[in-house]
Amino acid sequence: MLWLVGPSGVGKTTVGREICARLGDSGLSCALIDTDMIGLCLPSNEHDPEHHNLKARNLGALWPVFHEAGAQCLILTGGIEEPDQVAPYVERLPGADVTVCQLTLSEAEHRARIAERNGRSVAWVDDLIAEGDELNGVDFAAVRVDTGGLSVAESATQILQAAGDWPGVA
Repeated sequence: MLWLVGPSGVGKTTVGREICARLGDSGLSCALIDTDMIGLCLPSNEHDPEHHNLKARNLGALWPVFHEAGAQCLILTGGIEEPDQVAPYVERLPGADVTVCQLTLSEAEHRARIAERNGRSVAWVDDLIAEGDELNGVDFAAVRVDTGGLSVAESATQILQAAGDWPGVA
């Protein structure tokens, strides 16, 4: 599994789709899961406000289904707020080779992407920037790629090159 993490707006889902398509074009059966899609549940539970426990359980349930369907690798996209939120997901995938890739952006480009995506400046962009800064200050990912100034294709190439020993790339 190649897990693309980072705050909203850094390109996780878009680049994850590109990587999955490239691997598929090369003949490798690949599945793509966005953690947001396996954890949408409202209202939030006070014991799991960001739904990471729910998402991790759902990922653990989906993993064997995708494997049985022939998926040779999995691209997971999803944000985390703290590095220790990675462990519950990985624990649900016994025997899986997991490579975590953190995507980053400069503050200026991050603000621009969020504004572009939402058609205007958003009030919560400061929270996203702070979240990204906190994650950037901790060395928890095997791979780190700055997607700033890169096209989707260039970002995917950088990630695949940086994750060169990941099984999906070999």
